[in-house]
Amino acid sequence: LLGSGLGNTKIARSLHLSVKTIESHRENIKHKLDLSCSRDLVACAKKHVVETFLPAAKGALAIRGKKKVVRFTAA
Repeated sequence: LLGSGLGNTKIARSLHLSVKTIESHRENIKHKLDLSCSRDLVACAKKHVVETFLPAAKGALAIRGKKKVVRFTAA
């Protein structure tokens, strides 16, 4: 969900978790990946989505939130 561009509130709602839980998980992931800012975390997540899911989706993938669709295309 990080790679989809959704914010903490929308991620929390979609997973039925608190915003604080999402923030804590983001911080833990940043620490484990040795990333200094959220921008780097989102970029890393998008790269992971492209490398992991796009080949199986044959060049296109859409992640749907409640009001937002984020499309990833092969670079």
